[in-house]
Amino acid sequence: MKPLSIPIVCKNMYTKDKKIKALLTGQACKIMENALGDKATTNSYKDFFDVKRNEIDEYIERNGVPTGSYKKLTSMKDGYYLIFENGLWGVYYQERNIVFSKKEFKKEKEAVDYLVTLLLNASGTGLEF
Repeated sequence: MKPLSIPIVCKNMYTKDKKIKALLTGQACKIMENALGDKATTNSYKDFFDVKRNEIDEYIERNGVPTGSYKKLTSMKDGYYLIFENGLWGVYYQERNIVFSKKEFKKEKEAVDYLVTLLLNASGTGLEF
């Protein structure tokens, strides 16, 4: 089935900031379904989430990475981590106490950029930033 074009009113139902926050917090599907209803399954995320990586980076500079998207302290809980210890910023995903995709950075900005990339890739949208 050929995707229907998304009406402009639906695309504009959410601001770019809200769309970016949804991508970073795992809520992309939810807001697309809220805007498009049953037509959400016949349209692509690419058509609805009309944001670019530089806009995401600007959002992060203004607002930071949304709290709840990651953890700041080590724990046994599953999720994304941004931890500062021993003079380095560590970023990783942890599930069942197994660490994945861990990288360490000297600069916080580089660590945040990597965290944002992990969050965007995990959004389930297939979007490339």
